[in-house]
Amino acid sequence: LYAFANVGYKDWLFFDFTARNDWSSTLPKGNWSYFYPSASVSVLLTEAAKTYGISFDGNAIDYGKVRFSWAKVGKDTDPYQLLSTYGTTTGENGLLTITQPTTKANAFLKPEMSTSWEAGTEWHFFKNRLGIDFTYYDTKTVNQVMVVSFPYSSGTQSMYVNAGEISNKGVELMLNGDFVRTKDFELGAVLNLARNVNKVVSLYHENGQDIELYELGHMTGSAGVYVYAKEGEPMGDIYGKAYARDKDGNIIVGEDGLPASVDNTKLGNINPDFTGSFSLNARYRNLSANALFSFQKGGDIFSVTEYAAAHAGTAKRTEDRSDITFDGVTASGAKNTGKVSA
Repeated sequence: LYAFANVGYKDWLFFDFTARNDWSSTLPKGNWSYFYPSASVSVLLTEAAKTYGISFDGNAIDYGKVRFSWAKVGKDTDPYQLLSTYGTTTGENGLLTITQPTTKANAFLKPEMSTSWEAGTEWHFFKNRLGIDFTYYDTKTVNQVMVVSFPYSSGTQSMYVNAGEISNKGVELMLNGDFVRTKDFELGAVLNLARNVNKVVSLYHENGQDIELYELGHMTGSAGVYVYAKEGEPMGDIYGKAYARDKDGNIIVGEDGLPASVDNTKLGNINPDFTGSFSLNARYRNLSANALFSFQKGGDIFSVTEYAAAHAGTAKRTEDRSDITFDGVTASGAKNTGKVSA
C-alpha cells in the first residue's frame, strides 16, 4: 500500500508526505508487515520574498531554496531463510544421500530498516547562468540479514540473523554554469562532488555470541587477503600480510635475506575519500553534444591479476632476474647487505 500528499502554501512553502506498507513472504508472518513513511519541507526563499514585498537584486539571484527531509525505508530478505530443509546429493554409486543444512534458518527474522535525514539548499544566479546545490545527509541502517558463525556445539555451523548497525554521513555538492549562451550556440559545464563517511557501529551481540568482525569477502592462498566489517571502523577494511617494520618504518629483513611479514594487518579500505564527475554540454542550433568524466580519490584495491603475475614471474617488475638486496634493516637494526637470488 502506498499513499502520498503534497501541500503548498502561496507558491513558496511546500510539504510532501509518503506512507508505504509492505508484506513480504520472505519474512515470517509476525514480522512480514513493515511500515515506512517520509516527510519533507522546502521553502522557496525568492518566492517568499516576492510575496511579502522584500526587495532583492533579481538580476543577481534568480532562485533560492532550502529543504529538509526525513525518511524511513524497509527491505525484506532473500527467500528460503525461514525454515531449514534437508538437501540431497547423488553419489557415484547412484545412491541418494540426505544432507543436513550447515546454515540454520531463522523463523524470527525482521525487515532491514534504514532511517535518514538530509538538509540542503539550492541557488541560481545571473539569469540561471550559475547554480549551486548542496546537501548533507545522515543515514542509519539496522537489522541487516547476515550469516554469522556459531560453535559446532550449537548443532549448526552458522545461522541467519538480524545484526548490525551501519552509519553513513556525507555531503554532496553540484555546481553548474553556462559559459556561453547565444541564439545559436551554448556551452556549459556541471561539476559534482560527493564524500561519504561510513562506520560499523555494532555487529552482533546475542545468543551468547559477541561478533565484532564480519567477513565480507576474501582471497585464499598465500595472499590471504580479507575484506571486513569491523566494529568501530569504516566498512570495507582490507586485511592481509604486510612487511614487518621497525619503529622508524624500515623493513625488517630476516636471516634468509627476505623481508619478514606480519599477518592480519590492516592494508587499507575500499572506500574512496571522495567521488565526482565533470560534464561539458554544447549546442549549436539543433545539434548538441556532451562529454562526461568521472573520478575518485582514494579507495584501495588488491589486484589479484598483479598478485598472480608477480607470483608467476610474468609481471613487468619481475623482469630483472639478478640477485637482489632488499632495502631494509636486520633484526639487530643494522643495514641489510645480504643478497638473495631472484
